Amino acid sequence: VTSASGRSRASTASYRSGVTSASGRSGVTSASGRSSLSGRSGASSRSSASGRSAETSISLIVERIKSNDPNLVNLKLDGTNLAGHDERESMIDALGGNNVIKTLNFDDTGIDDDVVAALSLALADNKTITHISLQDNQITNEGCEYLLGTLDQNTTLIRINLSGNQVGDDLMDEIDGINKSRGEKVAAEGKPPMHEVPEESNAVVNKRKAIMEVMKDSSIPW
Repeated sequence: VTSASGRSRASTASYRSGVTSASGRSGVTSASGRSSLSGRSGASSRSSASGRSAETSISLIVERIKSNDPNLVNLKLDGTNLAGHDERESMIDALGGNNVIKTLNFDDTGIDDDVVAALSLALADNKTITHISLQDNQITNEGCEYLLGTLDQNTTLIRINLSGNQVGDDLMDEIDGINKSRGEKVAAEGKPPMHEVPEESNAVVNKRKAIMEVMKDSSIPW
């Protein structure tokens, strides 16, 4: 895939290589009637008992993603260790076929370029997710290139947040530029035309035509 700037992107097929399985911990919380998934489970989550419970929770999350749970609009796993979770790959694959979730929050989850490669592939053709936050992770220029390749194909994505990662300024500037242009486009599309002229009725149009015909009649002294 090649972006407008001419930089060669990794093709979606190449995203599949080098992706390893992983695991993490998460809990499920609900708010305002719409479910948001949270990975923070407090200090007790470090115990083995909490770890087993978290494994079950991640499995439930994957099932909700696969089933397109209508209440699961925001997937929030901030602070969850996704760098070594057995269900991570299944979760990412499920996101590719989900048509309900609109925002992903994977801040401080320990994900690296391999995880981003798998996520980029899964989201290449997704039509519902508009915002992704990947702050404070282990993502480098390589991972950013994967995401830029996805942005070249996926026009549904409006914003990707990569702050707090090991990404060079030039690539961050490119990401920020895309975020800004897409945000401005969405804002403009939501506004009515600046000079919208109401449609005239047939009676008004016919009256104007009659007046013009009279004005053209040279036999009438003006």
